[in-house]
Order: sequence, then C-alpha cells, then structure tokens
Amino acid sequence: MSTVGRSRAWLWALGSVLAVVLLVGSAYVAHRAVVNNRAPQPVQAPAARPLDVVGVTAPGPSYELLAEDAVAGRVVALASTSQPVCPPIGLCPLSAPYADFVVFDAASGTIQSQTALSAAGAGGASQSVLLLVDDLSHIAYAIAPRTVSLFSTTTGVALGGYDLPASLSWPRETGGTLDPGTHTLILAGDGQLASLDAMTGQLRVQTKMAASPPGVLSDGPILDAPADTLYLLAHGTVSTEPLLLAYDATTLNPLSQLPVPGVTGLGPLTPDERSLTLYEADGMVSMLPALRDLGAAAEGGAQGMTAAAGATALGWVDATPQSELYVATATGIDLRNAVTGQVLASLPMQVDWAGSEALLVDTATGSIYLPGAHGQVVVARPPKTGSGAGAYALSAATAVVLAHSALSGFLPFTNQDPPFITPDTFLLSATAQGQSIPMTYWIHYIDFQWSLGPYPGTTSAMVQPDPAHTGAYLVTFTIRWNETFWRSHSWVCAVAPDASVTLRSDTGDIVP
Repeated sequence: MSTVGRSRAWLWALGSVLAVVLLVGSAYVAHRAVVNNRAPQPVQAPAARPLDVVGVTAPGPSYELLAEDAVAGRVVALASTSQPVCPPIGLCPLSAPYADFVVFDAASGTIQSQTALSAAGAGGASQSVLLLVDDLSHIAYAIAPRTVSLFSTTTGVALGGYDLPASLSWPRETGGTLDPGTHTLILAGDGQLASLDAMTGQLRVQTKMAASPPGVLSDGPILDAPADTLYLLAHGTVSTEPLLLAYDATTLNPLSQLPVPGVTGLGPLTPDERSLTLYEADGMVSMLPALRDLGAAAEGGAQGMTAAAGATALGWVDATPQSELYVATATGIDLRNAVTGQVLASLPMQVDWAGSEALLVDTATGSIYLPGAHGQVVVARPPKTGSGAGAYALSAATAVVLAHSALSGFLPFTNQDPPFITPDTFLLSATAQGQSIPMTYWIHYIDFQWSLGPYPGTTSAMVQPDPAHTGAYLVTFTIRWNETFWRSHSWVCAVAPDASVTLRSDTGDIVP
C-alpha cells in the first residue's frame, strides 16, 4: 500500500474511533443529564396513620425463618450471618447456612436467647427449609431436607433431633404442619405426604398424592385439627386446572377434591376454623366452608372476603373472624376492619411471606412481625388512639421505615437493569450514631451489555430529630463503594409528623 493509502486508512480508523467515542460519550452525558435533572416529588402523607414500629432487629444477622409460640408469647427464628448479594448476570451465591436459633419476646421484639447451632450439636438445622412450632409443648421443629432438630421456644435450648425416614424421596419439603394434640408432624414434598411422630421421627403413614404428581407446585398442608382434615392446593398447569384437595389427617386417605379455576394460592383457615381462604387471580380473596366433602362446600358457595382484597398474606389480630385483620399486599401492610375493609393503619413495607401461613401476630398486643430487607425483622403494632400529648407522635423507627419506602421515588433513574441500588440496598433501622453493614455493588449497563464489579462497600443509615420541626425526623441513607477509589453518596429524607416524606438533600459522588 502506498504512503498516501496508508495515511487515508489511518484517518478512516481514527475517524471511526472518534465517532464511537462521541456516540458513547453523548449517551453517557445524556444519561447523566437525565439523572441530575430529575426532581423527586415528595411522598404525601398516607390516608391512614402508619403502624407504630416498636422494634427492628439490628443489621447483620439475617432472620429468614420465623414462627410463633402464641401461648408462651415468643417468636422464634433461624438466623444466618448475612444474605448473599446477587450479580446482575449469572447465578446468585449460595445462601449462608443458618448459624443460630433465636427466641424473641413477642410483645417487644427483644431477643430472649440465642443458641449457636454448631455448639449445641444441632448442625443439621443449618439447612432448614421449614420452622414449625408446637405451642402446647413449647417446642420448635427446624426441618431440613433430611433431618429434624428440636428446640425449646422458651429457653432456646436444643432438644435433640432425628433423621427423616429413608423412604421419603423428596429433594426437600414444600410444606408442613403440626398437630399438637396428637404430636404428629405432617410433611409434604414432591407429590408425597407423610405423617411422623413429632418427637421421635417414627413414620406413621406415607402416601403419594395422585392429584398432585411430582413436579407440580402445591400449597399447604393446612390442618383443621378439630375436623382431622388436611387441605392442599395443587397448582394448575397448561393442561390442568388448580385442584383443592382434602385428606384425612390421621390416615392420609384422600377425602375429596375440587377444581378451583382462577385460584392462585391457598390461604390459612379463619380463626374460628370454619372457612378456608383462597387467593384468586383477580386479587380477591374468597372463603370456602372447611368441610371434608369439598363438593358439599362448593354447593354452599364461596363467599367473597372483600376486606382482604389485594392480599398476598393474612393475619388476624384475635380469635374472631370479625376482628381487625392484617393484610399484606404488593405495596405494603394494612391493618383493616375485617368486616368493612376500612384501612385503620398501614406501613409501606413489602413483605415476603408464604400466603398459606398466617402472618405472625401477637394477639395480646396486636404486634406483627414483618421480615424485610437484609433479613431484618420489623415489629409493628396498631398506633395509639386518643387525644393526649404524643398520642399520634411518630417513633424514630417508624420514620426510618417510611423514609426507606420513599427512596423508590428519590433514587436516580439509570440505564442499569438491575439498577446499581434499590431501596432494599438500604437498612430498615437506624440510630443517631448510625448503623452500617458491608455491601457489594455491581455496574451493569444494559444498553451496552457491560457488567463491572463487584465493588466492595457499605450501606448505612442514621436517624435524628429534625431540629427545625417538632416531631419530625431526618433519616440519612449512605452508600460507599470502591470503584477505582472510594466513593460515597447520601440521601437525607425529612419525615414530617403526618408521615409525609421529602428529599432534603441528595449529595456525593455520581451514582452509576
């Protein structure tokens, strides 16, 4: 090639490189302009007063399995050291095994005892998938795919355990229930049902569910102890409708089945044990008479439960179906009048809870236990009533949860999917001195299919009274990450006494 030809080739190459740089640079600048010019709108005060947050577990341990001993006034949990942070592309790291069995006071949320599984000789509980409680004997059963470990719900002491029978061939249990009256443990998994002596693990009955073959997702079992009946829901497939199933709880013999088109989930029994709740595809909840003959129950007709509209999980405040009702929805948790559906109080906190299990409610105080981000547990209760001083005052813990929810409208809009940060990046608790845990961050530009990281860092939160407004709080959320060098960014949320939230400041290094 001549010298002139080579010069022209270099010019073309240089021009191409400059064009690419300009294209990428203009996209980057435009992206930053959109982010920086975004003006977050304040979050208005909710129509109903917020639930009063009376406690939040300290950040660090992740409480992922919870159960209640209502008689003893205790809530128990299995805790791991932390939750894994998933990369934007590829598989998530394996979850850390459970390390501790923890007992909480149900009324206050304070930790009563903490038992290290390894030291107590209960290492099998580290792989548990279910946690069930016998509140007559005050024993918790931590159920792993092949073992069962027993703990006291009052002292937290490990009480031994046993291996599950080899004839149970499932990879893991999908559901379970306890009959305290007969000390029977009933487990379901991969199209099988089994009942065992809860204390010894001796197999009593094992059967295959013909209407719910292996591989078909099922909800339950739900136990109606007075009627000695189990209920399960076999989810529909491309070629089959959902089926509601009834079994004898002693013999595990099938009793009846009922096609339930449009039903997406099985809910708990009502407190009087007369009705079974069903979640429907349109967001409604219906109640079906809890009968051994499901055909006869269908003849009576399912009754719509309008007070529970939009529910993903339910929990009653006391033992009467007409009482107040906690309703978990896609956007938060409501305390509603169980008859009229009127929202009496709410908390904008999404709750990941199996709909077939009743929400954990302490009937003595009305307190509810809510699992949240980073495995933290929020303890909330109905707000105080009356007209005295402080009757409607927000607590600092309530302000943090409100600010945490408001972050969804305050964080920068980026072209990452998944984004660099979400509200769940941040803690649900804070102190005046601040709380912090390690965090891993990733950059994933979906426009260019670039994935960078991981970047080590931290996430922290701090709450202080707003000196300019009585009864208000300033909640500061901060992230730090090491991307070539250490960077940080903070959002200060002002929470007013009426529970409205405003972004007071948004400062620091540019968020990817």
